[in-house]
Amino acid sequence: DAGHAGWLGWSANIGPAAQLFIQLYKSAGSPSFVRGLATNVANYNALSASSPDPITSGNSNYDEIHYINALGPQLASGGFPAHFIVDQSRSGVQNIRNEWGDWCNVKGSGFGTRPTLNTGSSLIDAIVWVKPGG
Repeated sequence: DAGHAGWLGWSANIGPAAQLFIQLYKSAGSPSFVRGLATNVANYNALSASSPDPITSGNSNYDEIHYINALGPQLASGGFPAHFIVDQSRSGVQNIRNEWGDWCNVKGSGFGTRPTLNTGSSLIDAIVWVKPGG
């Protein structure tokens, strides 16, 4: 689990997080059966927001696609060629949280992007619904 844009997408967090993921991957022997990481599990971030939610102010990685596009190359340059699956089970309605840290059963959040393998991104293998829908 690679967290999500609101936790690890910040400029101060993404580099150290990438280094930790690389270290864990290599410490495990760079297993061929590990294809990548999951993001946004049990959270409410949009896959691709048309504009940043005000609560994301100051974070250039304000949605999961920006986060993955920033994290993926850092992982690859460190020897972890990760791909991602993204949970969108609670991401249907944006701009309803008061804080980015609001994560517990946000009312009205709704289902996000339907599960698919056609993600439009070479880094994202699948959109999934991991948790019960919003």
